[in-house]
Amino acid sequence: MPGRRTRFALLLAGTLLSLSAASAGAAITIPWIGQKSAADCGRAVLAALAARRGGNAEAAYAKLPDPPDPVNGYSISDMRRFGARVGVGLSLRAPGGIVIAGDCAPRPAVAAHMASLARTVAGGRPVVVPVSSGFASGHYLILVSAGGGSFTAHDPASPGLREIGAEQLASRMCAYGYVALAA
Repeated sequence: MPGRRTRFALLLAGTLLSLSAASAGAAITIPWIGQKSAADCGRAVLAALAARRGGNAEAAYAKLPDPPDPVNGYSISDMRRFGARVGVGLSLRAPGGIVIAGDCAPRPAVAAHMASLARTVAGGRPVVVPVSSGFASGHYLILVSAGGGSFTAHDPASPGLREIGAEQLASRMCAYGYVALAA
């Protein structure tokens, strides 16, 4: 009998693989704008999303305020509030059931949530996710494609797209309770 972690990995991989045929299309196109400071990733993410339908990312960036917390950057509520200023509506997504931020034990609710995020991205809606990026620091990524058990992410810290496995992404989202923001 497989262990709990193995069952979770199999459930997550199976769920995402079933979506790969539906999401085999091209990644959602979003202009890249780099963050200007270590705590500025949220601002850059919002500017990129604001410009995705033909706007100017730098102009959107200039309309957004500096992070209220210069060490930690934009909070989830800041992302939603400031996103509205530049025409970016963000709806909160979280796993069903009880999930405690920082409790990374594998559970079916997280696997189902990750599959839901994959369906959202496959449907053409980018998804912003807070992830841990090192000791006590967070970072925002934009998920722009999903398929084959992984996601493609737009990262304001480095140009170009990068692939991240669904299990690794879930692990990095754990500290934030797996919350996500669908654009």
